[in-house]
Amino acid sequence: VLGASTGGPVAIRTLLEHLPHDFDATIVIVQHIPAAFSNVLAAQLHGQLPLRASVACAGEVIESRRIYVAPGDQHLLLNSQLEWEFKNGPPISGHCPSIDVTMKSIGQVFSGPVFGVLLTGMGVDGASGLQFLRSRGNTTYAQESASCVVDGMPKAAIEMGAADYVATPEGIANHLANELLREMNLHVSRNHP
Repeated sequence: VLGASTGGPVAIRTLLEHLPHDFDATIVIVQHIPAAFSNVLAAQLHGQLPLRASVACAGEVIESRRIYVAPGDQHLLLNSQLEWEFKNGPPISGHCPSIDVTMKSIGQVFSGPVFGVLLTGMGVDGASGLQFLRSRGNTTYAQESASCVVDGMPKAAIEMGAADYVATPEGIANHLANELLREMNLHVSRNHP
């Protein structure tokens, strides 16, 4: 789950471009963006990356090797059937969609490992979501200040101890790739003694 605000599209693209082409995971992006630009962001990512990118659709079951972008005017949640749901409501931490809402929702229902990433942005949205994921044993990342356009969101997460790792988008991508490989190897070894 990638959360971002000011400067996010560039940081997201940089991170995703540095993932291996066979990165076998579901990628969820919550970018603070007006609704009219959600499809634009998804189309740009779809055209620039090997993974299929689209705006999440209500009722759609999540798939691996896909990039889902949260719609710009609703909170994005994952239900227990691993389907996307939208929730209209007031902004949380000043934002709709809220990174916190999506991270907490996914962390509550997804049984596998969840990697939380908080990138550049103003404010505190995503910090408590990252902390929630970490409290459930998941690995969390925050973008280091020097590479942020605005470091408010990752800084808030770092200050509350919610980030396991702090790095540039490229560094986060490298670590994510290694973590996913480690998780896959653990899964294989558990199922094939």
